[in-house]
Amino acid sequence: SIQTQLAAVGRAQSVEAALGEALTRLSGLTRAAAVVLTQKSNARLKHIEFVRLEPEKALVVLVGEDGQVENRVLALPPGVPSSALTEATNFLNARIRGRTLAEARLELETALTQNRAELDQLTQKVVAAGIASWSGGESEDRQLIVRGHANLLEDLHALDDLERIKSLFDDLETKRGVIDLLGRAERGEGVRIFIG
Repeated sequence: SIQTQLAAVGRAQSVEAALGEALTRLSGLTRAAAVVLTQKSNARLKHIEFVRLEPEKALVVLVGEDGQVENRVLALPPGVPSSALTEATNFLNARIRGRTLAEARLELETALTQNRAELDQLTQKVVAAGIASWSGGESEDRQLIVRGHANLLEDLHALDDLERIKSLFDDLETKRGVIDLLGRAERGEGVRIFIG
């Protein structure tokens, strides 16, 4: 009977096993193709991995704390190197445990805002001291130009500030890229498997 078969499906060890068993039985009973569409998970994560599929497409593998695995396909902006995907994977795995994608993205956005504020404060300090100046006006692409390199050795605080500025610029670039990938992962399409 159908009830007996459904009860057997309910005893499966995992959601994947239950869905697989349900597909098999449904297909057998109806003699038609069976397809299961599932919602995107919003689970707390244990691991994340970005894998390039094509030059402008990647697969993100999400492993939940409960052991569930979800795959999503996402579009990449042109020119993203494989090393950026590896860097994002490593960066996130050091921070993502126990968080959802949205929580991880929000935390990174908050950290990015704090880093920008610190960067603004330090750059204003070195510009006011005459050690550096901005080129390129007020655009995002402007560059900090450092002057008087020989004098920096005499002012160790300025040297420390410039090292911190360089570190913050690197951090901002990394976080921007990771936040973009997280947003794409949130919007990514689940991998669909059609049987029949």
